[in-house]
Amino acid sequence: MAAAAGAIHMPRIRKGSNGTLVVEPHDPKEHTATVIMMHGLGDTSEGWIDVAAGVFAQQLPHVKFILPTASTLPVTINGACERNLDVVSRAVNR
Repeated sequence: MAAAAGAIHMPRIRKGSNGTLVVEPHDPKEHTATVIMMHGLGDTSEGWIDVAAGVFAQQLPHVKFILPTASTLPVTINGACERNLDVVSRAVNR
């Protein structure tokens, strides 16, 4: 039986040992795209799972969403936090 138009489905979420979260497409046979969502400085994949699973996956049921969590590393200007890139200055070059 087909789902009603506009029906909300609960996507399957997998968690890897390294903190990566994966929101699976509603129907794996219809999987046509994958989006890797990078979090911001000091955040983790957990900070974006509600948006990925509750908003994006509802609108794009054919898409797999991968949400990695960066390692905790020192940030030059403010100490340690989860990051993918370093921030060495707040200066803006114009």
